[in-house]
Amino acid sequence: MPFASALYFMMDMRTTTLQTRLNELFRHNGGGRLIIQQAFSKLRANFDHSPFEAAVRSLVKEEYSGNHPLTAWNGYRILGVDRSYLQLPRVEDLRWDFGVRGSDICPMAGVSVLFDVLHGWALDPVITNAYMNEREQCKKHMDFLTGELPEIAAKSIITVDRGYPSADMFEKF
Repeated sequence: MPFASALYFMMDMRTTTLQTRLNELFRHNGGGRLIIQQAFSKLRANFDHSPFEAAVRSLVKEEYSGNHPLTAWNGYRILGVDRSYLQLPRVEDLRWDFGVRGSDICPMAGVSVLFDVLHGWALDPVITNAYMNEREQCKKHMDFLTGELPEIAAKSIITVDRGYPSADMFEKF
């Protein structure tokens, strides 16, 4: 089954249970041995997402290698850093893995992105837990930028919102 078809079956779970969707996926595939929700959740916990991170980093390095024209403002790249939070499905394992924010009982994931505003690329997207420290993530974005794309870092203006500036941020950069 093509990946997009499998993804469709697994993504739209708003009105059905995970087990119902797993059963539909196996019926669509023409049968086979069914998998129960608990086994699927256990397998998902062992999912290695590092190949996707490596693919994104590889694409970013190629795009910003100097071999492709990129939009700039007066010779500078305009980059932004911001964070957000995603509500995850109400699954106990996710609550343990990612945590919750405030008094909410829903698991939440923290998302932080170093984004090229003019070119429209996410240079360093990161998904982390609900207790994400935006300043620490910003430092990691800057480390990525200076370590992996030093030519871009040297000619960039980085914008952040009011929660980022601090004495330790100014000391680092």
